[in-house]
Amino acid sequence: MNRKKKRRTGYRKKQGALLHPLPRNEADVILFMDIEGKVIQANRGFTDLFGWKEAELTGRFLDDLDFIPESLQEEFVLDVEQLLSGKMIPLKQTKRSRKDGQLIDVSVAFTPVRNERQEIMAFVSIFREAPENLQTKKRLKESEQRYKSLFDYNPHAVYTFDLEGKFTSGNKAFEQLTGYPVQHMLQTSFVFSVVPEDRERVTVHFNKALKGKTQEYEADIIDRSGQRKNLHIVNSPIVVDDEIVGIYGIATNITDRKKDEEKLERLAFYDQTTGAANRHLFSRDIKTVLGEAKENQSGFALLHLNGDRFKYVNEALGMEAGDVVLKSMTARIRSCLPVHGTLYRLDGNDFYIILHPLPVLEEAGEIAEKIVEAFRRPWKVNSHELIVTASIGIALYPQNGEVEELLVKRSGQALDHVKSEGKNMYQFFDESIGSCSDTILEFEMDLQHAIERNEFQLFYQPKIDLHTERVIGAEALIRWNHPEKGMISPDQFIPLAEQNGQIYEITKWVLKEACRQSREWTEQNLPSHVSVNISSHHLYRKDLVSTILQTIAESGIQTNQLEVEITENGLVQNVDVAIETISILKKMGVRVSIDDFGTGFSSLSHLKVLPVDILKIDRSFIRELPTSGKDQMIVRSIIQLANAVGLSVVAEGVEEKEHLLILKELGCQIAQGFFISKPVPNEEYVKWLSQSPFTF
Repeated sequence: MNRKKKRRTGYRKKQGALLHPLPRNEADVILFMDIEGKVIQANRGFTDLFGWKEAELTGRFLDDLDFIPESLQEEFVLDVEQLLSGKMIPLKQTKRSRKDGQLIDVSVAFTPVRNERQEIMAFVSIFREAPENLQTKKRLKESEQRYKSLFDYNPHAVYTFDLEGKFTSGNKAFEQLTGYPVQHMLQTSFVFSVVPEDRERVTVHFNKALKGKTQEYEADIIDRSGQRKNLHIVNSPIVVDDEIVGIYGIATNITDRKKDEEKLERLAFYDQTTGAANRHLFSRDIKTVLGEAKENQSGFALLHLNGDRFKYVNEALGMEAGDVVLKSMTARIRSCLPVHGTLYRLDGNDFYIILHPLPVLEEAGEIAEKIVEAFRRPWKVNSHELIVTASIGIALYPQNGEVEELLVKRSGQALDHVKSEGKNMYQFFDESIGSCSDTILEFEMDLQHAIERNEFQLFYQPKIDLHTERVIGAEALIRWNHPEKGMISPDQFIPLAEQNGQIYEITKWVLKEACRQSREWTEQNLPSHVSVNISSHHLYRKDLVSTILQTIAESGIQTNQLEVEITENGLVQNVDVAIETISILKKMGVRVSIDDFGTGFSSLSHLKVLPVDILKIDRSFIRELPTSGKDQMIVRSIIQLANAVGLSVVAEGVEEKEHLLILKELGCQIAQGFFISKPVPNEEYVKWLSQSPFTF
């Protein structure tokens, strides 16, 4: 690896001690180097062949030795990249330079060396000189035996097939993976243990490998005990004298990783209460449907459904009864849907339905009528009979819009019309309904005046350290004190502000006021840490970092007194930009947390690379924590995951003492919620701090 001319791998891993010294036998031609290209050890065979003394090699970079010809350096970099990804490089023909500068023809095989944690810490190169004499052939044979040792002791399953796809060899890891002794597998077909549904695809990859193209794919097998396992497989041709003589395979068991990915996807894309797809999956799916409909010139329908009088269920019988009804609502809706209908739960008792494809427009009305009729049957919860009817608004593609935003808006306008006309029915969108958008324009103007007239106010909700039971700070939550409509919660105006761009001015005001308040708390010797929510729309603006740092400087607080909270879904819209922005903030001392964790899309790979400090568990997982074993399992998993990557955990939505006790037992560090204190203006917050020290 030429450190001056080539990109470096970028991986710097702690090197462990060599488990075994390299063989000193001159028949072996072996070079042991670290992942940066520095020689760790070379044996007698290597020094004899290439002319260097061992003292001249140890500790030096290959680049400094001119060992790799200039014309082959790019190829070598590609080999190293494959090794870093965990792949072995089969025996290949190449050239290398002796100390005296003479080029010699050699064959070389590379293999990664792993420590007990399966991390790649070094590479072994095994060379064979071109067979020009008997001594060279003898050395090649001995090298093959050494190479076979590496084959046998590789932690991954390594195996070979002949040209007919018959099994010819395998290592110990292969026996452990499949449960079959190697002798039992000899001459069996390469699809012997592959599950039936994967066999055709595996055969295609095998045949491509026979044509000289390395294949990388995933497939499932059934081991000897009957257990299904997910494998990552690499098949490469075995080439001897420019002729393919068989197939070389490496298989890695990824069953546990697959299970983790499925759990995260379930967590990210499916509602935990009803099992229906959630808002985030809807946002992904409707883009796909729009693309397919446009390409195929087909139509589809978007239905927006809301349960009438549902809020009275929660108010009269509690949230547990409400969840029972929500689950029943989901079941009734699904019973009315055709195979091409998909159900999504947004929030509360709001649902979307996508009907795609839609052969005839009348089908949307027929299905909506079935759902409305199904909801007219009473709902039974314990000994109570409840009435919750359905109102449905329908928008059609392409008649009512050709983009997601317009279809969502117009299905919502049709739903609003149903509500205003008495509920318990459905309505297709038409232009006369669109006039209701005038009220939105009026609301937008009120919002603009609110910015100009300083009608906003911050409320503060304290955060408790569960270990010390002390207040560590508070989250700043905006409220709109409308001169006519009274106090308006952010749920009613923030989405509109995000759509029309007013969110940027609102965020600046919140940051300025929260930092000013933090400085005042500092002067009063009160907990001064304050957290502020940042809209995903603002996260990707170039001026966000400068706005935050300028606000901190003007307020006079320390950077570590401010924490910015960014929703999980907002983070993954553009991971690269998010990483860059968060890295700058973290470098300056500002803390960053992922808000509503568990409700958006987040993979382990994202969580690993995002330089955040804190995970905030969404309140939906806390609400039923005392009675739901599933929620306890999810919360425990999130806490363990956070601990594993060095993050703190905040649980929001704590409404009962038992919530706190369970969270503390599970290892959660920080909590906030109505049981501790509801969000209150600063005067009440300061009074609460001084007069009502929190204990549990």
